[in-house]
Amino acid sequence: MTKTELTTLRIYVPADPRQSSIASGSGVVGHNTDSNGAVVVYYEGNLHGATNLNRFDERLMHAAGRLVHRYPTIAMSAVNADQLVQVGTLTYPEGRITVTNRPLLEAWAGEAVPDGLTQDAQRRLSYQSVRQLRGRPGPAGPGL
Repeated sequence: MTKTELTTLRIYVPADPRQSSIASGSGVVGHNTDSNGAVVVYYEGNLHGATNLNRFDERLMHAAGRLVHRYPTIAMSAVNADQLVQVGTLTYPEGRITVTNRPLLEAWAGEAVPDGLTQDAQRRLSYQSVRQLRGRPGPAGPGL
């Protein structure tokens, strides 16, 4: 998978948050279910208080980056599919969220989660538009 290739990931929340080892409010993404009915999920809960992971969309994109690029991490696990509920999709690295179960997702996230581009993706597009208006091409890829 190349860095510019768009990948659609599933956004999950635990079916029973009280029984989950994933920290409440974590961004949780997965790609496929294996032959045993388990979903490999990557997550980010900002347990250490990083300033760039305060919003849910930031945690979600961080978890997605780990999954797509296969970063070594302990913030992943194989979970039985019946222990998860899919609540939307995330297109990575574009940063487009499509919510399919808003009440469940927002209860888990602890904040509003709008459909559309994440705030960081909107900022990137704005930055690239300004650079193009000035006659300077923006950098390639998802970063600034």
